[in-house]
Amino acid sequence: MKSRLITTVVVLATLILGFWLVPYFMDFMLPVVLGVCAYETSQILWLGCLSTEKKSLCVFARVFMAIGLVTSFLAWVWLQSTVASLGAVSIFFWLVLFARKKTPESFSRTFTLFGALSMYVLIPFILLWEIYNTFGLEVVFFMLVPVWFSDTGAYVVGKSIGKRLLAPTVSPGKTWEGFFGGVLIGSLSALVFYSQMKGELAAALGEMTVVSVLFWGFAISVLGQFGDLVQSNLKRASGLKDSGVILPGHGGMLDRIDSLLFVVPVVALSLSFFG
Repeated sequence: MKSRLITTVVVLATLILGFWLVPYFMDFMLPVVLGVCAYETSQILWLGCLSTEKKSLCVFARVFMAIGLVTSFLAWVWLQSTVASLGAVSIFFWLVLFARKKTPESFSRTFTLFGALSMYVLIPFILLWEIYNTFGLEVVFFMLVPVWFSDTGAYVVGKSIGKRLLAPTVSPGKTWEGFFGGVLIGSLSALVFYSQMKGELAAALGEMTVVSVLFWGFAISVLGQFGDLVQSNLKRASGLKDSGVILPGHGGMLDRIDSLLFVVPVVALSLSFFG
């Protein structure tokens, strides 16, 4: 618990100081985080595919292979963004390292995983970059705050009063009490953040009512916890507890941003229609 709290404080302080003091901090940060997440996701999917008893991950990878490859290529050609280009290169680099045996099956599996990673990891980062460029940093944080608070709220409430398991076969530590507590706290955090940044957010998104702000926080909180469950399922199928060890007390980088992989595409789609 202590290491988890210390890591949280250090990460938040780094983000706040980085955005405040370092020019183009987002340009530097996103590719680095993406590279780490690509490596961790590669491990999860690779271990699952290597197991003869757990072929569901290979099915998951192949479903997204074609879409992921085409989309990542088009993103690189059309957007020419730092995240799209460096992200695609980093994903490809990590996966080539996993193709140690030079056999047709090994390379086939590598490119299949590349496609899955492009869909699962790269696209949300590209969309996050586009939200940042189009709507500004305030809107990015308006999306991040409910994710962070719902995740922390679910953890604290679940540890304190959680009794009824939410998904015992996927993530035994998650409870219904934690889920509802996290959603409530995430929704209220969106309302507090909007009240403090109303001018900037209204300029980017237009005026929002209290009900619409609460719905924003509610939807993001629910999507974030769903993304966390999906990630837990992938890790469990691969026999892993955490996606990595880079963040003491939390696990891997992917363990901290897995919620965003589902939140960002939905928010980006919503903003494209209503923003």
